[in-house]
Amino acid sequence: MEINFKPKKTTLARIEATNQFPTVISIPSFPLEGKESVVPHERFFGQLKGMFTGNYRSFFMKSDIQHFLNDIVWEMVKNSIEHAHKHDTQKYVTIAFWFGNKGVLFALKDEGSFYGVPSVKEKIENRQKIESTRLNDPGGDGIDEMYQWADEIFVDVEEKALYISYILKEKNK
Repeated sequence: MEINFKPKKTTLARIEATNQFPTVISIPSFPLEGKESVVPHERFFGQLKGMFTGNYRSFFMKSDIQHFLNDIVWEMVKNSIEHAHKHDTQKYVTIAFWFGNKGVLFALKDEGSFYGVPSVKEKIENRQKIESTRLNDPGGDGIDEMYQWADEIFVDVEEKALYISYILKEKNK
């Protein structure tokens, strides 16, 4: 199954994207608790690190980029697995990255309908609280952190995709 992403051209220009076509990873849903949850995270982060070759190796080593990828992106992947897929191991989360001289653009699609809802788009783009679907845990920390770190967040309802850009801070360039 081919997954296409359609990022905003203005966002690609803002990060000074150097790749027209994104680097794409599809991740099967997996358990989020216990020992089984550690291996996918290590594998995921290893795959991400492998994408940063040549000129981008030093880009990856910046602590804010590592935090963005390891915490923010990983949290959004986990949210898809838990909330959209309900841990169904037959479903996949697909993520894409565009790298640029000034930052990175991340996109996510899952097999749920959350990002296809206009009211969700409005809440996310206005950085409003999203109510948790968990019964015993209010959650929401991952979304809040995404709001804090992201320079631009947008949802494409038609393609049911979340886009998050992060611009390198001057001291880290």
